Amino acid sequence: MTNLGGRPTEYNFEYLHEKMVDYLTKETGEKWVTKTRPEAQRVRIVEDDDEADNEKGKREYYINEIIDVQYVEKEISLPSIEGFALYCGFNKDTLYEWEKQYKEFSDDMKVLRASQANILINKGITGEYNSIIAKVLLSKHGYREGIEQTGKDGEDLIPRNGSDEAKAKILATVGKQPKKYVK
Repeated sequence: MTNLGGRPTEYNFEYLHEKMVDYLTKETGEKWVTKTRPEAQRVRIVEDDDEADNEKGKREYYINEIIDVQYVEKEISLPSIEGFALYCGFNKDTLYEWEKQYKEFSDDMKVLRASQANILINKGITGEYNSIIAKVLLSKHGYREGIEQTGKDGEDLIPRNGSDEAKAKILATVGKQPKKYVK
């Protein structure tokens, strides 16, 4: 499917769709992996010693020893366009081009993005993902942090031409009580 230059020779939706389903299934499933890390352990050594100071004739000392500790960890996986490109063996730019050209492939890419956003939201809320990183990545999906400053169609939330009493009621509902409007 690819030539020596790394660019696919032809677009094949059936192949790509099958790869997308397979990729999303693998990337969104939970994976637990066994890993090993070095850890220092304090070891007590007791030896027979005729010249020992204690009454038992034993010499006692401690040494630090590095041992390998195995642990199980949940592997973090998040579907991405870059990951899908690697999975298929294509350049991500090729996928972006096909997304522009072919509606059915564009739909699959939307599913990938929606899958990514859904995982970011759910795992960001539960703390499985760092909330700051999740927030940054969600900004690529159109989410943003902020407070609405305007109403529908960009209109002011507080009418400019309204009466002072109407303005005071609106401001009171958002917890602001300007002194000049309060009676």
